Amino acid sequence: MGIVRPARYDLHQLASPGGSDGILTMLAKLLNVLIVDDDKDNAESLAQLVALWGHDTRTALNGDDAFAAIDSMCPDVVVLDLAMPGMSGLELAAKVKEKTSPKCPLLVFVTGFADSASRTAIFKAGGHFHLVKPVDPYELQRLLGRVQDGSIVAG
Repeated sequence: MGIVRPARYDLHQLASPGGSDGILTMLAKLLNVLIVDDDKDNAESLAQLVALWGHDTRTALNGDDAFAAIDSMCPDVVVLDLAMPGMSGLELAAKVKEKTSPKCPLLVFVTGFADSASRTAIFKAGGHFHLVKPVDPYELQRLLGRVQDGSIVAG
């Protein structure tokens, strides 16, 4: 399990002399994001991208490691693959929903399966969003931005 940390800033330097100018507010709402994918390159590259946007990220390469990481990091968002050996993304989502209820992280599936049966299974397991690989980075960034500003809340 890897950890990617964004650069840290002195928040007092970013605030304007008269108070917050928006940057401080944005930085105060950074997200903890767990990326779960059995393909190490996919997991790490997505984690690096999300970290560039300023969020704290951690990766897990299987469902069991992801489930353990949820205890230690309390993620706001879990980005997970559907098809993984061992515990699938669907099984992980169901366990996360059961364990963290009522404060469940937002579950975003990023998968190569675009069919309606997979989409239905994702939502039945407790997934909140379904993005198809290769994921459009701007779509994911907009989604995380909506979580940051409170317009999307898991539940």
